[in-house]
Amino acid sequence: MVAFLQGLDPAKLLEAFPNAVMIMNGQSLIIYANYQALAEFSGNVLRVLEGGEIEITDESLLKLLQGKHSCLKRASRPLISKWKPSHQKVNSKIYNLNFSRLDNMSDLVLVVFADFTREEQLRKRLENLRRSVLQQYPGKVDENVLFKRLSEAVRQSANTIVITNTEGNIVFANPKFEETTGYTINEVFGKNPRFLKSGDQPPAFYLSLWQTISAGNVWNGEFRNKKKSGHYYWESAVITPIKDTDGNITEYLAIKEDITERKLIEEKLEKTLMEMEVSNWEYKMLNEDLKNEVEHRKRVESELKLQQELLQELNENLEYQIEMEVKKNREKDELLLLQSRQAAMGEMIGNIAHQWRQPLNTIGLIVYDLTDAFRFGEIDEEYINKSEADIKAVLAHMSQTIDDFRNFFKPNKEKQTFWLSEVVKTSLSFLEATLRNSGIKLTIEVDGEIVLYGYPSEFAQVLLNLINNSKDALTENNVENPGIRVSGKKEGDAAVVKVIDNGGGIRPPVIHKIFDPYFTTKAPGYGTGVGLYMSKTIIERNMGGTITAGNVRKGAEFTIKVPLSKVEMPLSF
Repeated sequence: MVAFLQGLDPAKLLEAFPNAVMIMNGQSLIIYANYQALAEFSGNVLRVLEGGEIEITDESLLKLLQGKHSCLKRASRPLISKWKPSHQKVNSKIYNLNFSRLDNMSDLVLVVFADFTREEQLRKRLENLRRSVLQQYPGKVDENVLFKRLSEAVRQSANTIVITNTEGNIVFANPKFEETTGYTINEVFGKNPRFLKSGDQPPAFYLSLWQTISAGNVWNGEFRNKKKSGHYYWESAVITPIKDTDGNITEYLAIKEDITERKLIEEKLEKTLMEMEVSNWEYKMLNEDLKNEVEHRKRVESELKLQQELLQELNENLEYQIEMEVKKNREKDELLLLQSRQAAMGEMIGNIAHQWRQPLNTIGLIVYDLTDAFRFGEIDEEYINKSEADIKAVLAHMSQTIDDFRNFFKPNKEKQTFWLSEVVKTSLSFLEATLRNSGIKLTIEVDGEIVLYGYPSEFAQVLLNLINNSKDALTENNVENPGIRVSGKKEGDAAVVKVIDNGGGIRPPVIHKIFDPYFTTKAPGYGTGVGLYMSKTIIERNMGGTITAGNVRKGAEFTIKVPLSKVEMPLSF
């Protein structure tokens, strides 16, 4: 190290020194002052004469230098003393002066000035606070312990503590301030905190704040500020005027807490609630669609009645009567199909209600858990992200249920090839919650390679009709260990689908009538009698297959047989 320093110019080292440095001789005259000393003291403390000599104009400094120079000759180590410039009247600075001899052979003394203002101000504040506490509790508090505790409490506080003078300029900030804002106390000392402004609060906000505290009142509020790095953060602040014994304001104390995470939590909760409102709006739109379907049904019924009256007037023309009768039957079938779909839609609304009950409970529990965790300070960014992901997953599941419901009732204009297993899966997804709540065990045994040709939504409606009938029979008969089994397999060039239950079977006197229109074994108000009739029409007329019913040992068995598709389906990945 010594060898390294020998190659450097001492004058350059002193010029680069951040503190004010002077060298005085045995007559207490300044023979050298570095750039920092000249910049800080020229005009008030030092004056550079024409010959380059430096004159000390501050009497207090001159006396201090002369006294310390004499003492230093007898001392074996450097001396330290405090000095306050006499020309400063307001907000005076206080310096620590370090005196040390350059060598033992000469009288040259090195004087280093260190700004001790902030430390001295803090010491005085703590001393005033200590005296105040001792006056209130005389003889009950150890002075040294109290002073140490106050000092450490301020420095180690988890909150930002800032003290400003009456002009609002910073005179003290604890280490938490630097951690939060990125600014050091040296960078902000003597500056107004307005450099932290984000621009979000209007000028009237700060005017109200200043009017409150300058009137001697405490102000509470929140800021959105900007760090040195440019990032934004939120603070909750309490600003209190500090008064002397006469009631005059001497300083302002601000205690601030970083609430950025809390604000992020509030924003994410608000976003989640908005997403839930959107889902609720979609559900309302679905109800509107159902109302429109009912109105359409009424219009079809009115049109059917009008056609019947027209046929009565034209019954003399047999050929015309036959043509009108065929048209009437076709519209009747359309009406029955519409009635069947309306009945199925009513069933599906109930099923969706069962489907949504558990997800809504789950969202409620997550929101409650977030509130509880926030109350106990257990929330962090990872916790919020996980809760947000969980809620989005539940909302996606609920949205998928609505999409499946819309696709199910979307009319098909053209026949198409489809996988039997996919239609079975879609149909049963609407009923899973209802069957589970009814305690019914569902078994599925379907060949995943069966491809059919027709209208997949109508075929799904047939499956729903059959499974709903089985569910109603199991519920009405209060069967122990109720169960429904759906199977599908290939038999030659046809696919055979069976729906079997253990609900007691179909009574023999009525088994041959169950596919007739408007025939039902259910109590009034619980069945339309069109479900099985339209199922038979769909399978036989639209799919070119057959549907039959029979009894097995413990229940009923419905068998659907339809031709396999001759068109190859691409494999799905």
